[in-house]
Amino acid sequence: MAQIHQRRTVLITIFFGFLSIAWSAKHMEWNAIWNMAVVISVLEEKQGVIALGVSAYVSRGCRRRGLFLMLIFYVWRLALRLSCLYVGWSEGGNGIAVTAAQVSLVCLGNALKWVAFMVYFYDCKKWLLEKKVDVEKGSAVEALK
Repeated sequence: MAQIHQRRTVLITIFFGFLSIAWSAKHMEWNAIWNMAVVISVLEEKQGVIALGVSAYVSRGCRRRGLFLMLIFYVWRLALRLSCLYVGWSEGGNGIAVTAAQVSLVCLGNALKWVAFMVYFYDCKKWLLEKKVDVEKGSAVEALK
């Protein structure tokens, strides 16, 4: 009886482990769409739901790249937080130099994130324009003005 309960617990753990990994991947993909929508609202003159819709439309063919970008920045944030915890626990305090270094690295990461998403937006837009080829004329049709 104990083995059946233990097997059921292992199967449930495996199931929810895979479910949480799949949800995390989808969450990062949606987060990439959201971040691109913020970039679109700054670069283009579209705000709110319109920017979000344009972002979802433009990123259709390159969502794996957005997922990869979000994964890189997730690992960056996690490494910064874990290093801060490690220094705080091992050194026994949070000195001003450690805090200043971490804040500087967080700000650098945010600036890099927005630059990376701006490049990602223009790359997705370029990919979309290459895919939308007018069959009769053989020239690219502009999707966004």
